[in-house]
Amino acid sequence: MDGEPKHRRRNRRRTQAQVDAFQAAVVGVNDGLVSTLALVLGVAGAGSGSATVRLAGLASLVAGACSLAVSQYIAGQTRAERRHRLAMELRGVDRLDAKARAQILERELVERGIGTANARTIGAALVDDVARSSTVLGLLRYGLNPRDRSSPIRSAVSTLLMSAVGALVPIVPWFFTGGISASALSLAGAGTAATIIGGVLGRMTDGNWFRAALRQCALVVLTAGVTYEVGRLFHALSGSPP
Repeated sequence: MDGEPKHRRRNRRRTQAQVDAFQAAVVGVNDGLVSTLALVLGVAGAGSGSATVRLAGLASLVAGACSLAVSQYIAGQTRAERRHRLAMELRGVDRLDAKARAQILERELVERGIGTANARTIGAALVDDVARSSTVLGLLRYGLNPRDRSSPIRSAVSTLLMSAVGALVPIVPWFFTGGISASALSLAGAGTAATIIGGVLGRMTDGNWFRAALRQCALVVLTAGVTYEVGRLFHALSGSPP
């Protein structure tokens, strides 16, 4: 990190922001996919007609996407407000002399298990760069990067759109067919999409995309099976005609 050009730091932060946005989008797709598939198959298992299943699926799409987007916006806005308060606090720290800032950094590092000698060395090395020492202090004290500029609105909109895209996968077959055929196509499409999503998430985490893809697909199939059987049980208990 020492001597790293500013443009490289900017590019690194921009890349991290893009990765965070992509992860939020993938989560949005997965949420819309799983929740809508479960609802569609549950309603289908209860013996409902294609029109009812389509209506339930579209209602799930709108409600789920909006709910997830609102949650994403609230979480992002809360982080932004916390970063703003952190930045105000750090401006006060930045006005202190170098010795006082080094002592604050040293204390924070010691509280997190760093030896006193090492903490003193790190604090002395960071204190000459005010921006860097503020960033480290923010991460240590609050787990927040005061230089983060992620947008809650952009994250919410991305989540909304991607959740809607994921939700469409299990709904589309019901516009062309019905019954067991539509249920099978919904499950097949959702299973394929879930496998791809799992592979992408696995690639971005521990690199084991195959295991993550299989796990994601298995979870989707399990969720679909449970909700379908619950729907069938409800249909049987209600005594509705087949």
